Amino acid sequence: MQEEIRSAFERSDVLESIRLMDKHFGTNNYSLWHLFRDEQRKAIDEILQSTYQEIETAYHQIYENHYPLFNFLYWLHIPLPKSFRVAAEHTISTELRKIFEKDDADGERLKSLVEDVRKWDIQIDRVLIQFVFSLWVSGQIEKLTGGAEDLPRMKRVQDALESMDQLLETPNLWKAQNLYFSMKENVYGTMLGRAEKGEGFAKDWVESFRQLGNGLRIRVS
Repeated sequence: MQEEIRSAFERSDVLESIRLMDKHFGTNNYSLWHLFRDEQRKAIDEILQSTYQEIETAYHQIYENHYPLFNFLYWLHIPLPKSFRVAAEHTISTELRKIFEKDDADGERLKSLVEDVRKWDIQIDRVLIQFVFSLWVSGQIEKLTGGAEDLPRMKRVQDALESMDQLLETPNLWKAQNLYFSMKENVYGTMLGRAEKGEGFAKDWVESFRQLGNGLRIRVS
């Protein structure tokens, strides 16, 4: 029963779903009104999931298919029409979120999206982006505390901080800052000593660590 109804529901076959419910539950019909408020919201979210995906796909296609036109309007100093602006705002917000849901955030794509936000003067979902960005930075630095010599990761975080500094005025970085301080106390002194002895890798590490500190608004002497 459960698999039958679920299969019909996932195919968005409303009539079949109703038929199966009648078949298995007979005249004992229930609706959303019989559910508690939290369960109502959960059911509605599941029902609308495919609709959300269709909207996201449509906005993305508008953004990608008309990207050259967006730039053409920019060079003519013509503001984006409202429909284009809405598509760009939704798509860029979604892409920024997805970038920071991955461990190896795409730095070049991030720079491109940030440039688009500034160029077209559009609004993004800054609350959401700040949240996922802060989580990503904290997660990356936490991994650095367990593998401090991972220079590519350090550089990736540094570049992301530099890019996002153009979008977020006050990102919530307190957890990342605390982790950075921990690295400063436990690792920095050792690497600085190796750098002063002329070790090339240690010199690169110290320089990258200081630059990362600048991105986190922490100055390291």
